[in-house]
Amino acid sequence: MKLHLKKFAFIALAGSLFFAYSCSKPGSSSNNNNNNNNNVPGAPKLTIVYPGADTTIGDNPIPVLTITIKAVSGDTSKIDSIVGNDALGHKAKFVAIGLKSGNHSRTIDSTFYDYYTAPATSIGSTVTLTYTVYDSKGSKTTQTRKLKVTSVPVFALYTVILGDQNQNGNGAFLNTGANPRALVYSTGQVNSDTTLRRLVDMCVAQTKGMTDMLFSPGYVNTSINATFADSNIFNINSGWLVSQRRTTMFKLLQPKYICNSNNYPDYAHVEAAYKGSSAIPMARVQSIMSPNDNYAFLTQDGRYGAFTVLGIGGGIKMTMAIESK
Repeated sequence: MKLHLKKFAFIALAGSLFFAYSCSKPGSSSNNNNNNNNNVPGAPKLTIVYPGADTTIGDNPIPVLTITIKAVSGDTSKIDSIVGNDALGHKAKFVAIGLKSGNHSRTIDSTFYDYYTAPATSIGSTVTLTYTVYDSKGSKTTQTRKLKVTSVPVFALYTVILGDQNQNGNGAFLNTGANPRALVYSTGQVNSDTTLRRLVDMCVAQTKGMTDMLFSPGYVNTSINATFADSNIFNINSGWLVSQRRTTMFKLLQPKYICNSNNYPDYAHVEAAYKGSSAIPMARVQSIMSPNDNYAFLTQDGRYGAFTVLGIGGGIKMTMAIESK
């Protein structure tokens, strides 16, 4: 299993700032949990909304910790950048660039989600996550959270079966982050527990003129609802908030990339398959899929995976290689 570090993926809600990723300097920590380091004169404010206190990750049924961060411009300053690190190799810098005139403002309050998975080197220890917001003058505000780590991702090869909307009690939703294998959710589960929607990396629907099709929830939006008009698409196109629709990108691979232990003995080979493919990444698989098609994919929180389609009809059966949780 390849041990690797997840990049921070801050996602701004509608009307929030747009940020660009690059390597960064880590911010300094001056406060642990009480969000009370927000009184630096003139500096932007920063709050770690969730978790609201130190916590444990690894035994939690939610495999990837979603950290909610609120950044607010200061009285006399604008938000220039946000940096975050875990002191174990993560280095991220997000700067306010690429703003469209009239549509976005540096001074709007913004909420961000960091999908965090601790590295294997942190098992049995406590990780300190540090987040710092800067203004253009260099003033800053820092917040931290301490995370006790009990387990980390594992690499596995296994068979996955996803149903479609025409199957009673279907299991159409896949969360690739469970440990040691991906979790399959039914329509009822994502309807009754909306927090699960943020964990869905891909799902299956039976559509007119096609057999079952694999796609990420982030593919569904108002401009393409007609694609799924006959499938009811599990209420995604009407009941799911945009912030609940994770986007997984798929790449079609050559036939030689069948998902087995020879082609994918470890996570490094899965990542290489995705990065080495010249195919254009899409938020859904090609239409129509065929048995023996091979795909690599990249989830919104940074996990690479690969699968081979074994069977189609009344759902999809596939062999998958993924680093879970």
